[in-house]
Amino acid sequence: MAFVMSWSKFVHVKKNILVLISFFCAFQLVGQVRFEQGEYVQFRTAKPGIHLLSGDEIIDRGILAAGDALDRLVIEARTESVLSHLNDTSRAFNAPIHYYISDGDGLLDAQSKVYFYMNGPFGIQWDAANERYEYTAHPYSNFEHFLVSAASTSQSYAMDERGSDLMGASTRVLNSSNQFYYRDTALYNLVGTGRRWFGELFDFTTTQVFDLPLTPLNASSMEVEIAAVARSSSSSTSLSVQNGGSVTFQAVATSSVSNYVIERGLTTNIPSSNKVILTYDKTSDNGAALWLDQLKVNYRTDNAVAQNAKYQKRFQNYPRHQDSISTIQLEGSDLLVFDITNQAQPVLINGTVSGNTVSFEIGEDGFKELMAIPASGAFEPMYVRTGKLTFFEDLAGLDALIIAPDSLLIEAQRLAEIQQTVGTNSRAIALEEIYALANAGTHDIAAIRQFLVELNQRNNDGLKYLTLFGDASYDYKGTLPGNSNLVPTFESYGSFSLYTSYITDDYYGYLDQGESLNWYVDDIDLGIGRLPVNTREEAAASVDKIERYLTDDGRYGPWRGDVVLVADDVDHAWEREFAVVQDALAKRLDTTRPEMNIIKIYSDAYLQESKPGSQRYPTAREALFRSVENGALMVSYIGHGGEVGWATERILQLEDINNWTNETKLPVFTTITCEFTRFDDPNRVSAGEQLFLNPYGGAIGLYSTTRSVFATNSTYDLNRLLNQNMVGLDVPRLGDVLRETKNNNISGDKIKFSLIGDPTIPLSKPKDAVVLDTINNVAWNAFEDTLTALSWVEIKGHVGSASGINSDFNGRVWLTFFDKAQSVQTRRNDANGSVFNFKTQNNAIFRGEASVINGAFTVQFRIPLDINLSIGTPKVISYAASTSEDAWGGQNDLLIGGVFDGVITDIDGPKVRLFINDTTFRSGGISDPNPLAIGLMEDESGINAVGLGIGHNVVLELDGQPINVNAAYQANIDDFTKGSVSYQYYDLTPGEHQLSLRAWDVLNQWGYDEITFTVIDAAEPILNQLEIFPNPFTSELNFNLEHNQKGQEGELRLTLVDNQGKIVWQWNENLTLQANTADLPTFYVSDVPSGKLVPGFYHARVVWTRSVDGKSARIQEKLIYIR
Repeated sequence: MAFVMSWSKFVHVKKNILVLISFFCAFQLVGQVRFEQGEYVQFRTAKPGIHLLSGDEIIDRGILAAGDALDRLVIEARTESVLSHLNDTSRAFNAPIHYYISDGDGLLDAQSKVYFYMNGPFGIQWDAANERYEYTAHPYSNFEHFLVSAASTSQSYAMDERGSDLMGASTRVLNSSNQFYYRDTALYNLVGTGRRWFGELFDFTTTQVFDLPLTPLNASSMEVEIAAVARSSSSSTSLSVQNGGSVTFQAVATSSVSNYVIERGLTTNIPSSNKVILTYDKTSDNGAALWLDQLKVNYRTDNAVAQNAKYQKRFQNYPRHQDSISTIQLEGSDLLVFDITNQAQPVLINGTVSGNTVSFEIGEDGFKELMAIPASGAFEPMYVRTGKLTFFEDLAGLDALIIAPDSLLIEAQRLAEIQQTVGTNSRAIALEEIYALANAGTHDIAAIRQFLVELNQRNNDGLKYLTLFGDASYDYKGTLPGNSNLVPTFESYGSFSLYTSYITDDYYGYLDQGESLNWYVDDIDLGIGRLPVNTREEAAASVDKIERYLTDDGRYGPWRGDVVLVADDVDHAWEREFAVVQDALAKRLDTTRPEMNIIKIYSDAYLQESKPGSQRYPTAREALFRSVENGALMVSYIGHGGEVGWATERILQLEDINNWTNETKLPVFTTITCEFTRFDDPNRVSAGEQLFLNPYGGAIGLYSTTRSVFATNSTYDLNRLLNQNMVGLDVPRLGDVLRETKNNNISGDKIKFSLIGDPTIPLSKPKDAVVLDTINNVAWNAFEDTLTALSWVEIKGHVGSASGINSDFNGRVWLTFFDKAQSVQTRRNDANGSVFNFKTQNNAIFRGEASVINGAFTVQFRIPLDINLSIGTPKVISYAASTSEDAWGGQNDLLIGGVFDGVITDIDGPKVRLFINDTTFRSGGISDPNPLAIGLMEDESGINAVGLGIGHNVVLELDGQPINVNAAYQANIDDFTKGSVSYQYYDLTPGEHQLSLRAWDVLNQWGYDEITFTVIDAAEPILNQLEIFPNPFTSELNFNLEHNQKGQEGELRLTLVDNQGKIVWQWNENLTLQANTADLPTFYVSDVPSGKLVPGFYHARVVWTRSVDGKSARIQEKLIYIR
């Protein structure tokens, strides 16, 4: 019996076997391509019509060898064009395509020909109700792909044939037919969002002519259907079809959330012509512009068939009654006629030839469509790749999948191995092979989801995690240069506004039967994360970063208990809620997780500095930078933001993100802001992406916004749920946190939040407990005394649980004893809204370490005199780590206040020594511009770093500028009498500097040291900020550049490019930069050679090249030109 089963039937018929990717090879397979082994050769075509595979091609690609039987060929494709988003596991993947063999003996040689039909990517279909053709715009691909292989035995895919006559009498002769012309060039994405692209631009050129591939019948009319979008300030611009109708476009609205363009359509009949002429009338607004979306022309031609490299004629039977028969007459020689009513199984019609006429009868028991070409006029497909599919029976336990482009598959496989170490059964699969299996290679995001639906069903709903290993882009088809659409995301149909459009990777997580695009009804089934990498280098660095987070020796530390909550300031009265919402989260976390150290950075509580045209919070920015650099478990931000940072006051900038070096102490960020992690813009790497891609630090993951979101209670609730789930789930894998959060939130904006990072890795939350057993030899729970200033404290505890000790635990414990919470209020820096009062608990009475031996430890210290002497509740946070595990604890059930009334014998201040970078430093030495100040202190009673006494802080003073470094003080392990401060300075100017350190003991006796050092300039050139105004612009642009190159000579180049990367205008000059900012020449629209600009997006790029060493830096900003 002949072997006739297709690959797709293996997927849907054979139980417990799943077709998955084994490998991809870019080279030609040696010998024959074996169908039963899953081997294939992939081709593509952009044209609908009859195609040809030549004998030479079949031999050269190794599909069959010369002399083999041609009927062993297997051609598979998917005939739906754009795939449905509806989950339906009864639907097959690829289907066999029947073909016609033109060869005398049926054995392969160089002259053999194999003909078959492909409908192209746009899915042209007959609309029987309106007797015209329609097509489906394909947002993902300009090509239809198909697979070719060879079975070991003859197959039944040879095309059926029929003669010219049917039983019965023909009562009509058809010698004309309907043809279809469509124009869908997809050249412009107007706002840089969504999946809709538009074609020809009517701006300076207001009339455009479109030539039809065939000549219409003179006596007939043509139906012209147009869809277009326009942007105008006038409501009387219009698009007209010559000799036909017109459509008027309304003016666009001007609010910030309005659509960029107005969309209109037109259907009109015009006299037959081989041209369609469109004219855009914009006399009422010279600045108006129109973009063509679709042009569709249905017209009739005679039945002459001639060679045409672009178009193959279609013929129809125009059914009258099921018993009727018509005769179709064609004119032409050596014609090949296919009945393509069933596109996968065409029928060859051997018509009656009489001179230059070919005729055949056709039944009318339903609509039938045919296509005819000269035998030499078939389209030839393009070779794409050679690959192999493998059948697996051992993937029943698969619960994690990584999808990567083949170019990044090696690193993705390395990540899969790492995922295995954290308790998942993971595999990495090439995206190209998923497309091949599910859609014969044609790009379509629905093919990816259909693959996942099938895989999950085979795994009994066991799939839990999906890692998208690659960047994405709204440019699905690679229209723009430098395509970054490696693993696509779902782009909304809405494409006219960044406020109403969206992208979401959630699309791949709805796997239940019958689910479609009901984001707010269905529950997401997978935890999905994306690594937005573009190159092998980025991929390797990202996998290295994940591996360090999970396995590096330095991954443990008390930073795992730090939570940083950041809020924007109050530019408008309602924005007070940013801090209110964050503080509510702080209270909830402090109550449910007392182990955590909550660090509050509410901008409006800091001193604001004013600059021309803007304000800044330098101390808040520094607090955020140092908090992340020192390490944190989580960082949360609520406020305004965008693709380049947080807040109009720039409390987080790209410079900060790329300067973080917290290699193993990586937090997870959550952001309730706009577009911070927009990962689909091919012209910019967003701040959120850079935060993850920083190879030396930044974040291990982000739950972040990819489009503009609105400040609503349900959106704030996303922030609460994300942070609560991270610390509340037993094993808080990042994907589980996202899935649980989205399934329990009703926010309309939840699809605009994505996880950037690996969804399988668990948050670095300690698993075990640190239990404090006694204080001053009294059981902790029985201690009823009040601790006082200057009293001695001894705490004993263990690692394990409340019911037992982990005697195998050996390492160290870090214990921080905080004074009572202090009241703080915002400053109303912008005189908007009311003051917000909140509490912080960051004044450390003691911060030190002790050895943990066989699970037990002891900590001793003396309480400083400078505590808040009122009676209240302190907070004790503890963290312990060995070489392989960690634990944490937190208590807030003691009382403290008042002063010890015993005898004090300590009358000496602390010994203080100061160094730069390491303890071998001697005063007068040198440093780079980023020195580390190291202070060593010793006192028999301990060091006072509580920060509540006036003038009694641990203070570093650099060149007369003091800074409080209480929070940097740490007592030595097992010795509270000694301790140290490490404080990193950044970007010091070259030359000599003076540094001093003053410290106080707990009795308020002081010690002091000072040194000098010289900074040697070795800085890389950095362009910090490019300010451009006005933006959007209408006639001119002004530029101001902030940099670190004061006094340096070099070349400064300013370039303005359009959204396609074409240079519109540029300026350059060799100069010496005199200050830290530089005003660049003003650009006028009249400077453009044509004197005109097309409305839309542009980019300003500045490149500085230093003369002394050729080092360079660059910066880019996005602009909008409007009229």
